[in-house]
Amino acid sequence: MKNANPIAPKKRGVEISQQSFIWSFRECCLKTYQILSGPSGRGVDDYFTPEINSSASSSAPTDPSQPDWTTDNLFTQQYDNYKVQAVINWIEGRSTTATDYAQQFLLNYNDSTASVDGKPVTSAGLSQVYTGAAAAQLIGVAGSDPRVPDVIGIAQYGVVYTGHKAKIAEHGGDHVEDRNVPILLARPGAPGGTAVTKPVETTQIAPTILKLLGLNPHELEAVHIEGTPALF
Repeated sequence: MKNANPIAPKKRGVEISQQSFIWSFRECCLKTYQILSGPSGRGVDDYFTPEINSSASSSAPTDPSQPDWTTDNLFTQQYDNYKVQAVINWIEGRSTTATDYAQQFLLNYNDSTASVDGKPVTSAGLSQVYTGAAAAQLIGVAGSDPRVPDVIGIAQYGVVYTGHKAKIAEHGGDHVEDRNVPILLARPGAPGGTAVTKPVETTQIAPTILKLLGLNPHELEAVHIEGTPALF
């Protein structure tokens, strides 16, 4: 393809309203942007679509009296560059700028009104926040592993999160009491009073059941690959 200068459309005797042009341009860009979602609509995790009529002033981004992104061509170019960079960030994975910001926001979030029982809320109820390499190290995988979350927050002891003033259930956290639970086994003919004090894992339950049924636990692919032993 040869390089060519853009050609401005001729008016052909029709006066084009600036506002109409901006609206059409805005809608066109939005539709073009959404094609990144693909046929399934799930091609990207979320959309970075800042309001084009919002303040273009970095020192007063929420001030409605400031000029918006459509008032100056350089503003509009900068606005479009923000959206392009957002797409590049999606393609490349995660942005350390975003995760660093999230980490600092959470650790510095102190709001006593967010507490149901009136107790002080510090660091968003978290004792530690992991991002990047620290998050990968916490879960024991390489930093390049796509399973590494952008942000991992460890709740303070006794803190649970709810959108209401009551909590029915809790999925647990990183505390010893959450990650280490007892397993109680009972079966016909089994001798009672046997205690195993060494750590076991819930992944051992499936091969144990197969063994009790007289089946080969190694027929399970995970057991074969990981060498998971039965509980007894």
